[in-house]
Amino acid sequence: SEEHTSELQSLRHLVCRLLLEKKKELEIESFSSYLHSYDGNGDHILAVCKNANPSKHVRGTHVSFFNVTNFLNPTLTRRLDIENDKDARLHSAAENDHKASRFCRDGNKLILPVWIYGTDGRNFDRLYVLNVTKDDINYHFNTTHENNDGIHRGCCSRAQQSPRSVVHHGILTTMKSYTALAHDIDSKEVTWEINLDSNQTKYYDYHLWMSWE
Repeated sequence: SEEHTSELQSLRHLVCRLLLEKKKELEIESFSSYLHSYDGNGDHILAVCKNANPSKHVRGTHVSFFNVTNFLNPTLTRRLDIENDKDARLHSAAENDHKASRFCRDGNKLILPVWIYGTDGRNFDRLYVLNVTKDDINYHFNTTHENNDGIHRGCCSRAQQSPRSVVHHGILTTMKSYTALAHDIDSKEVTWEINLDSNQTKYYDYHLWMSWE
């Protein structure tokens, strides 16, 4: 839409100004791979970030909230780590596909797709729904599109859905991997679900997901 295009242009302009000013270096051991305007006027920014330790090893994903009202003094005000397991391997499609996530200002919900490969054997393909305000970032619920059992069974087609979500009349519909799910975004109850591979009998062009050791 024109509004979305204008917002992206304003955000791009904002980021360029921040980079050009460089009046203050934020001492944060991470890097941002996706930025989204929180309030539409560029005073606050949501960032999907990768954790990075001093040895430059990338581990995990988190969401950060920046106050950039003062361009000369941007500040990190809130942060939420998606997974508490610091050695877990996480990836969000939002890092390289801006259509994969969605921020709903009506209700202040961030919908973020995440692959999780846990060190304890837990593996999930999910979309997280986060409550985001200027005072806090916290979990609302998640929609699991593939769990550990399904991932380790293999038979994962390359013909997967790109992560997408839409909210209409209070119903959150999410699409990822091989399923589509609908939840009441407030009560979190499932209203319907579809497994697009439920009638699959031929497994041409399939491959097996391998766990990382």
